[in-house]
Amino acid sequence: MTEHPSKDILGTLGQEITGNKVALCVTGSISAYQCPELARRLMRHGAEVYTFMSPTSQNIIHPNLMEWASGNPVITELTGKIEHIALSDPDEISLVLV
Repeated sequence: MTEHPSKDILGTLGQEITGNKVALCVTGSISAYQCPELARRLMRHGAEVYTFMSPTSQNIIHPNLMEWASGNPVITELTGKIEHIALSDPDEISLVLV
């Protein structure tokens, strides 16, 4: 499996948060438009970013934009698979941004 091209920016501005996983939870606030840049900035400092989007946030920005920004598939609906928990071991998730 090839790596998403967006992963090329990982750690290009620093290694401060290399190895950390960030769950970026995008809501219906107008500030959702800033989330692609936030994801990219976190990645440039080494973080792996996983995006979760509420239905109302998808009226502001499209999930494809966040997939491009983070290089990871976007979760747009929580199901019985408990995607937000299955992301990683609870001891490994570093930060949840809402």
